Amino acid sequence: MTTSTDIPSTFSPPSGLLVDNPTAGAPPLFCLFTQDWIQMQGFIAQATQLPVATGDFKSKYGTFTDEAEVEGCVAAMKSIQGLSTLFGDPLALLTELANNPAILQSDTAPTQLYLHIVWFATKLYQTATTFNQTLSQLMAVLNAVPPDQLPQVLASILTGPGGLQSSAVSMVTLTNALIQDLAKFNLQLTPSINVMTTYTASSSKFYTDVVSAIGADAADVISYQSEADTAYKLWRDLTISAVTTSVGTMILSGGMAWPISATLAGVLGDQAKKARDAYDKACAQRDAASSDQQKKLSLQNDLGAFNLKMGPTNTAAQAFLADLQRVSGVWTSIGSDLDFIAKNFTPAQFDNLPVWSAAMKLDQATLDWQAIAAKANEYTSNSLVTYSIVPFGSPLPPDTTPAGQ
Repeated sequence: MTTSTDIPSTFSPPSGLLVDNPTAGAPPLFCLFTQDWIQMQGFIAQATQLPVATGDFKSKYGTFTDEAEVEGCVAAMKSIQGLSTLFGDPLALLTELANNPAILQSDTAPTQLYLHIVWFATKLYQTATTFNQTLSQLMAVLNAVPPDQLPQVLASILTGPGGLQSSAVSMVTLTNALIQDLAKFNLQLTPSINVMTTYTASSSKFYTDVVSAIGADAADVISYQSEADTAYKLWRDLTISAVTTSVGTMILSGGMAWPISATLAGVLGDQAKKARDAYDKACAQRDAASSDQQKKLSLQNDLGAFNLKMGPTNTAAQAFLADLQRVSGVWTSIGSDLDFIAKNFTPAQFDNLPVWSAAMKLDQATLDWQAIAAKANEYTSNSLVTYSIVPFGSPLPPDTTPAGQ
């Protein structure tokens, strides 16, 4: 469909559904498989690994003389981990999807945001398929109708009960419901990140106390985080731009998520190996430390990792919300165009249906909606990331990705 400013309206979908988003490497708007979606998944996967009780904190990270600092940090971690209650645990929900894919076919949106987004993407695919199938059969239907009944039949197909306009209106409703749920998540995300930053920032008193408690240069840990983060960003960009079906195993260790395979093609494979080597070096430093120092190194690792990820995640959540608001506007425009077409064509304009079809760009619109449906399904299928959790300091699993993949 054209936008409401393009008169007369045609069946062609807005160009933004076919071409890339303004963000470099982003897919067409309806795909939703963006860097922002990947960023949010990874952050919540990290958050599920945080301790939420003082006893768990001390067991994992050791003790500190300033109990108030510990209590404050635990409260901040609990707030961050609590985000997974709204979003859902990607690791657990991915298993649930594999065991029960029917949850995506429900008429009611799932309550957890992760599943709600995947469910919504499925609805996008289904609706695009409906548009493709209806438009592909439209000329055959109209050719079988007496000329004086053409306006009524066309109006029924486009704006009648169960017509294409009703599908567009339904998608506006579904989009706005997801926008509301994401906005609730964002309202909790921003203050949680702000509090956590007071403990993760390298200039914060708590982070400085952790480094002092280690009593040794933790440069290898910092180097590992930097190399892992670079590998992660390369993987994310490659996954988005190439719609890659397999980019190796994603490791979640020491608060960092990154692709483990060094046999991935090109720059990503090189960087994955650098991250693996840096991890091994950081683990060697950890192994040489005392038991308490090892716990403090793990804490420094987690604090530093969240410091790297929190800002980008907050930005990603806001950008994802903005994309959904654009999706809502697009479906509103599509519904308006269908209404315009149905109301503004008379029997005289149907005297030559092939000419009318060409003017309405029907053939191209059919192909466009087919492409949108295929792309939406393709991106959705590849947007669910699997993480392998490895406690920091433990050996990484062997690299089994086939060369060149």
